[in-house]
Amino acid sequence: SGDTGSAAIEGCRHCDNLDIFILHPHNRVSEVQRRQMTTVLADNVFNVAIEGNFDDAQAMVKASFADQSFLNGTCLVAVNSINWARIMAQIVYYVASAVALGAPQREVSFCVPSANFGNVFAGYMAYRMGLPVERFVIATNANDILHRTLAANDFSKQELKATLAPSMDIVVSSNFERLLFEAYERDGAAVAELLERFQ
Repeated sequence: SGDTGSAAIEGCRHCDNLDIFILHPHNRVSEVQRRQMTTVLADNVFNVAIEGNFDDAQAMVKASFADQSFLNGTCLVAVNSINWARIMAQIVYYVASAVALGAPQREVSFCVPSANFGNVFAGYMAYRMGLPVERFVIATNANDILHRTLAANDFSKQELKATLAPSMDIVVSSNFERLLFEAYERDGAAVAELLERFQ
């Protein structure tokens, strides 16, 4: 999405030992985000606008991980929240902010704008590690699969609605699979079957 793409480029543009390929949905990021991603002049930055939406870009990335034969001996690494290292780093944000607010002597609550569920999942993992959290409030936009699933048990795809928050215009929350894995007591086969029916 527009948020992650420009941050990833900035973090990698000066690295001599990697190339970074950013996929973003054509005309589905803000003009500021598009410029942040497409005006960086660095030999190792490749920005690709795709026809489709964020979910289509995410599906391409996941397909690339499933079949890496095109890499000819190099390695593919994700810098978005598909990468578990990103989740681990975000856990620290929750612990640091909770301690600043009085934890562990008091419970805290977090309200997180979320579409792909990575950030709030990091908070959930901090909670599982012992952080005293009273509740997580997930803020969504019209693309509300997270709200529908948690409030009404409606885990279904609906048509993408373009909003003023393009980074949240996501129909398939990739990191929600991780919460499902926990909810299904780490039964990978059951989660795979559920996600297959979802698709």
